Amino acid sequence: MYCGDVCCTNDDDDDDDERRRRRTVTKGDEGGRIVPGSIPSIANENLELLTELHLRARRRPLRRLAAVLNAIHQIGDLERLVDLRMSTTQSRSYILILQQLDGINWALMYQLTTILNEQVADEAIERDIWERVTG
Repeated sequence: MYCGDVCCTNDDDDDDDERRRRRTVTKGDEGGRIVPGSIPSIANENLELLTELHLRARRRPLRRLAAVLNAIHQIGDLERLVDLRMSTTQSRSYILILQQLDGINWALMYQLTTILNEQVADEAIERDIWERVTG
């Protein structure tokens, strides 16, 4: 905020404010008319969607962590199994262990990719909502 003194005025900010006012669209306008001085508003269904997107975004780090911890736990189980099998020379059991490790790896990659794809889609939806509101 500027105090209004000559030393503190900033014409660029005034121009930005004017541009924002000119492109503001109100919710009630059918034709998407630009109404000077109006405040952008969001329809209830979009507000609910934005809230849901925000909640999903907040849960994503925990979902990623849970997926990684699950993989670590499964790999730990396989390590213990390998330790138990060291005394035997059953090559087939090692092949099964490697297959299980591969499955764990693919499952982890799938979970993380799914979470990332959800994030990208949610961000696109959010961007679209805000572009419609602000013009």
